Amino acid sequence: MRILLLNDYQTHGGVEVMVQRTASMLRENGHEVRVLTGDQICSKPSILGYISNARCKRAVRDVITEFAPHVIHVHNLYHLLSPAILSECERARAEFGSHILVSAHDHHLVCPNPGGNYWLRGNRQQANMPVRSGLFGMLRKRWDHRTYAHSILRVLQRHWNYTRHKRHLIPDVILSPSEQLAKYITALGDLDVRVLPNPAPAATNRLRPNGSISERLAAVVVSRLDPEKGVAELIRDWPSDLAAKLSIVGDGKETDRCKKWINRKRAEGSLLEASLLGQLPHDQAMNTIADADLLIVPSIGSEVAPLVVDEAFALGTAVLVTNQPALQSLVESKGPAINTKSWIYSQTDASDLRAQLMKIESARSAGDLHVTDSGLSSHFFTESEFLQQLLSVYQDRGTNEG
Repeated sequence: MRILLLNDYQTHGGVEVMVQRTASMLRENGHEVRVLTGDQICSKPSILGYISNARCKRAVRDVITEFAPHVIHVHNLYHLLSPAILSECERARAEFGSHILVSAHDHHLVCPNPGGNYWLRGNRQQANMPVRSGLFGMLRKRWDHRTYAHSILRVLQRHWNYTRHKRHLIPDVILSPSEQLAKYITALGDLDVRVLPNPAPAATNRLRPNGSISERLAAVVVSRLDPEKGVAELIRDWPSDLAAKLSIVGDGKETDRCKKWINRKRAEGSLLEASLLGQLPHDQAMNTIADADLLIVPSIGSEVAPLVVDEAFALGTAVLVTNQPALQSLVESKGPAINTKSWIYSQTDASDLRAQLMKIESARSAGDLHVTDSGLSSHFFTESEFLQQLLSVYQDRGTNEG
């Protein structure tokens, strides 16, 4: 099959890792794959381009005309590409019989804010999803932490593409990595929504021997540095008397704020040694997780199915997450099954963060923090299972192989 993968970015976060892995798996299975990303076309859309990016529509149209894909698989599209490209996918279905899929990696389809949040008097609130308000109802809420102008753009993008033009109905299939998100999307209307979990990496030989004790707690965060990820808050609330090395992999809008809190903690004499490593290639990020005692996912906004948690579990690295529902469910269901240490803390309670970190430090000091089971892959949704199910969805409708 000829398969076209569309995404906003080439390298940015977990979604981009999934796009790259999917392309590699498909090519290894003998399929012809093209990947087109928004940042190959434009670095930043105009105001109108955020709502409907004509430049990206033309680029997608040109690739479709030249490539004539049997399958068009769309990932993130609301940062650069814009949801308007779905109309070009619809045209491809009419001209070439292309099968159209969208992978929902966050709450974009069910909420103006992809993290599922709005702001009331400066405080983050959880939205009731799917959001069903009309244009004026949505405009009465603030859907972006930055400014009302950013919020209005989010609302207009959603209203123009999904309320007025019903472009969320264009895909033949919408894939969700979680059951909860699938339920939200299904509630939008007559849609074929299927759950396809993200594949975890194979078990690794990087597992440490039982009883190994690091010199001090080594923690890592692998995340975009965006407000909903809560990284600056983690640094701010870290107990000053707990000696630890915190490596932060990623960059984003909150980089300067994270630097500010690192400098402030240092000036206050905190025993935390935090460092910003920036964006790293995926293999290096995986090595950083493997070398750490603890992966922390400090998300404030709603998560769906963060790949990094499964990656840490597969590497035998302990996990600490906030009590955001999807994260809590993930570690409570999978952590005990594979005998990986995991903890949960309240995202709004610094004292609870301290309490959980002290439990983790006690486990580290006792040499009881690391997994020794090298057969962890049997507990995960593997790449081969993922590929088998994905190809089944791709082939659900007849392909135009001629």
